[in-house]
Amino acid sequence: MAAATAPAVAPVAALASPNDAAGPQDDEHDEDPLEVTGSDIVVVAPRIQGQLDVPNQPIATFDEEDIAAYGADSIGDLIAAISPQTGSGRGRGSGTPVILVNGQRITSFREMRNIPPEAIRKMEVLPEEVALRFGYAANQRVVNLILKDRFSATTVAGEYNRPTRGGYDNYELESGIVKIAGPRRYNFNAKYTDTSMLTEDERNIRQEAGSQPTVADDPSPARYRSLAAADSEFALNGTMTQNLGENGMAGSITANGAFTHEVATSLSGLDTVILTSPTGGRQTRTLPDPLASRTVTDSFEGGLGYNTMIGRWMFNVTGDGSYVNAGTRIDRRRDLSGLQAAAEAGTLDIAGALPFVPGTGVDTARSRTLSLSSLATLSGTPFSMPAGDANLTFKGGYDFSRVQSETRSDTFADSTLTRGDVSAGVNLALPLTSRGYFLGGIGDLALNVSAGLNHLSDFGTLTDWSAGFTWSPTEKLTFQASYLVDQEAPTLALLGAPSVLSYNVSVYDFTRNSTALVTVLSGGNQDLARETQRDIKLSATWELPFMKRSNLIVEYFRNRSSNVSESFPLLTSAVETAFPGRVQRDAAGNLVYLDRRAVTFDEETSSSVRWGLNLSGNLGKEPSGGFGRPPERADTPRGGGNGDAPKRDAG
Repeated sequence: MAAATAPAVAPVAALASPNDAAGPQDDEHDEDPLEVTGSDIVVVAPRIQGQLDVPNQPIATFDEEDIAAYGADSIGDLIAAISPQTGSGRGRGSGTPVILVNGQRITSFREMRNIPPEAIRKMEVLPEEVALRFGYAANQRVVNLILKDRFSATTVAGEYNRPTRGGYDNYELESGIVKIAGPRRYNFNAKYTDTSMLTEDERNIRQEAGSQPTVADDPSPARYRSLAAADSEFALNGTMTQNLGENGMAGSITANGAFTHEVATSLSGLDTVILTSPTGGRQTRTLPDPLASRTVTDSFEGGLGYNTMIGRWMFNVTGDGSYVNAGTRIDRRRDLSGLQAAAEAGTLDIAGALPFVPGTGVDTARSRTLSLSSLATLSGTPFSMPAGDANLTFKGGYDFSRVQSETRSDTFADSTLTRGDVSAGVNLALPLTSRGYFLGGIGDLALNVSAGLNHLSDFGTLTDWSAGFTWSPTEKLTFQASYLVDQEAPTLALLGAPSVLSYNVSVYDFTRNSTALVTVLSGGNQDLARETQRDIKLSATWELPFMKRSNLIVEYFRNRSSNVSESFPLLTSAVETAFPGRVQRDAAGNLVYLDRRAVTFDEETSSSVRWGLNLSGNLGKEPSGGFGRPPERADTPRGGGNGDAPKRDAG
């Protein structure tokens, strides 16, 4: 809670805490929203339900008007629109934020991405350190979505796009239904997207000399060579959240499921042949059937989550899984040697109609990817300190991934990569000082420490730990400092991809400034080492005094990594000197062999400074009582006694 003082004549309205409203009322102060002491009025402003109680000042805060100003159709579009505020500057991880709903973890962003933004009452973006309290690594910012208590909507949307130069078009059809009734909510969404193909002919791409047919009736390959593939996608997504037991005494459960079917088709031109007559005449001919590539991808996704209170401790467990089946069929080039032989023998008119040439089949590739993840957290206040309650979070989880792939062409190859990851960790937040309670002259000072480990089935055990301070000498100014040490394993593909020896691969040799046909080894490298990351972050956040919900943020990052596993770099002279065992040359110095498997670099370092200015609020003096409203009377409480505006169905 935050407290402020004002002259006794000020027209203010007090907001009662939800906890206080649920309990018995003091007879002497029943329905009296103001506590008068001398000439001052103390106004108590509670946190709204679902708001996080953390020492870290929000990076950005959005109310309903701010959210509406973005004009986003869904929460997914809204998160994308505010990406400058949600992106982490650490340079680690995927860069996407951790999404919370009403201060709790969710199984996946699939639960929320299709819901209209009008369902959000308030949205806060918090720094990376807050992610530690919810079992995540401190390399992602946190977005907390606080939903309205009552909301319902049925949406139907359509979109059509066509470039000014024509050539192709795109359209989308989407429909959804969402309903929020307190702790219970559900939403279902269906979407179909279709994009037509764009060819080289439709953009007047200049063709290579000799690739165009010399007979007028033959088709042009440019009409059958795609710049952008034809793509269609059909997606279904549904989520339900329900309380268990009377008034949710047994917790709440969430179930989510999604299915996506996608088809992409691209063209690689036409079979082309040069026919030579017995008299020496030559014609470049093209066959009418294009060489096509078609990829079909089916994705099945599901998630399950459970939240409950165990005494004063919050228990949360989530599980999420996906299965992706992708298959590709690529037309092989036709065998045109028979046409060439007939033309040279004089039995085929090189400028006449061509006989039918059957296809030689297709090459196929298929991949099946299975991903399972689970995480359980237990968070609460194990003890109190003079400056406030300590916060302790335990986490444990298990992740599993398996990638199966196979290719069929002139040869058959297949591979299976699997990895299991058992994880455990702990995070402790300690308030050391507090304004108005303990050593208030220092301000609010909090210490955060964490530690964790991961055991990978294919690699071994990794550890991580971090420590950080958050200091707020005033209510509007916050400083943060953190130090993280994290060990990471190379990816499955870098470690275990099957070894493939390819012959006559064109490679540019920087040493001799020429192109060579080389035998190349690619695949995984079991000798890669674990990476150790050591990161420092220093930041300052100043809430601007002249506009509400506006601040200035300055951040400094320094990343240092040792034993970094990466793909083999471009073969320059310096790289060849650093990895002499990866290159072989003949007696004349010509490049004949190159090992392109992943390598481990000794060290990488980087540092950056990032700053941001977030402006949100009214310019000039705001009318008393808010825009478009007369001043409120001091003796008229707002809302229904629970700190909220009167509820209504937003649908």
